[in-house]
Amino acid sequence: MDCGKEFIYHNEREVYEYLVIKLARDPAESMKLLALWLWLEEVGYGNVVHKIYVSSYSIINELADEGVTCLNCIDTNMIHSSFEFNEDDIPQMCCLVDRKISLKMLYENKILVKQGVNMMLKNVCMMILGDIMNQVNMKIIGDRECE
Repeated sequence: MDCGKEFIYHNEREVYEYLVIKLARDPAESMKLLALWLWLEEVGYGNVVHKIYVSSYSIINELADEGVTCLNCIDTNMIHSSFEFNEDDIPQMCCLVDRKISLKMLYENKILVKQGVNMMLKNVCMMILGDIMNQVNMKIIGDRECE
């Protein structure tokens, strides 16, 4: 990877490494989480990744869990009326961002959100995190072979 990109995307790379190495979260899912957080920044929700970067370990894991809930919400094909929303579905995410956010809002705008997340995944995350993802996947393969 280009040293400039490593410098520019330092926080993003550190958050991703923390998710996949320290928390042993799925590398592909973690990349989608980062894409979601970058998209939130892109549409005006503040410095999401930096705030995650400076958060405690337990909060990062909770944010990742809530992020997965958000990703599942935008990937669902359920009809709105059959999907239950609660005001406190994603409390850590609500504390993290500078504007109001909810699963209901994400669901109601799921086409736009999915497009934005996929764009961030393709144009940013795969470019800046591909090397780390490959290293983690090679380690996973190596660990499985040793079992």
